[in-house]
Amino acid sequence: MKFDQENREQTFQIVGVDEADIKQQKIAFTAPIAKALNGHKVGDSVVLKLGAKDRPMTILKIAY
Repeated sequence: MKFDQENREQTFQIVGVDEADIKQQKIAFTAPIAKALNGHKVGDSVVLKLGAKDRPMTILKIAY
């Protein structure tokens, strides 16, 4: 995914709660970023709301 404002790419793996480890770029399916991405597809723009701040992202790739 690409964070639009910063124009940088980050890769995450969405996993179960017991497998989450941000150091290994594994986030729980219950995390706000995972919830924001759920149901979207490659090319979609998604906005992650962080309190009063909005963080736009674009999904670049989905792998299973």
